[in-house]
Amino acid sequence: MTKKEVKEMLSFIDGVYPSFVNGRDMNSIFNSWYLIFQSQDNIKVRKKLNDWIAKSSYPPAPCNLLCADWSDYE
Repeated sequence: MTKKEVKEMLSFIDGVYPSFVNGRDMNSIFNSWYLIFQSQDNIKVRKKLNDWIAKSSYPPAPCNLLCADWSDYE
């Protein structure tokens, strides 16, 4: 994911879940999430996010949205 895609995702999460930022510094959140998601496919992550939103009233943690490609570990 690009920086722009991560920023858009975080903005979307914050719009859906008002408690997401919860007093934290958004730059700090962005930096952490970008390091985690920079190697992820945007389309796959967004699909997982949409599925998460449909099922949960709580904001996701990064582990809820990661898309592991198990072929990388073989």
